[in-house]
Amino acid sequence: HTPTWPSPCLIRYATLRILRAASSPILSLDWSADCELITAASARCELSHWEARRGRKLMPNHDADAAEIAAASWASITSPLAWEAQGVLPKLSDGSDVSSAHRSPDGTLLATSDDFRKVNLFRCPCGPGAAAPRAAAAHAAHVPLVRFTCDGRHLISVGGPDLTAAVWRVA
Repeated sequence: HTPTWPSPCLIRYATLRILRAASSPILSLDWSADCELITAASARCELSHWEARRGRKLMPNHDADAAEIAAASWASITSPLAWEAQGVLPKLSDGSDVSSAHRSPDGTLLATSDDFRKVNLFRCPCGPGAAAPRAAAAHAAHVPLVRFTCDGRHLISVGGPDLTAAVWRVA
């Protein structure tokens, strides 16, 4: 039986660009819906943007770049630093308390996981001063990752030290 798709061993790939800007490890990466922009958030709460084709770093303090970033529609949101996630950080947070974020496939909800054992569910976009989230203590310690299923009907949270994954129904 011969596979109808190329084997990963047969696909050739090569580095096109190295995107540098972060002064700490990159924790999340998202593409714009038109595949023209990349955004990445680092462990030091730095949000960087690049033109995908040329690898040029966009500078939010330049008017043209700021307008391009503001006009972008994002295919995914996995960063707690994204514009749509401005209201997810707890008061007095240094930005590192929220481990991950994920926007639902229909774009109406934003889930986050945090260092306080919780999985949080917000309406999206979630601006500063937004309504409090629905929150549940999910694991024995920090929750490093949360993701919606492709249909958005379930949420998966991954525990750190407790070595578990929890499946949540989104109603």
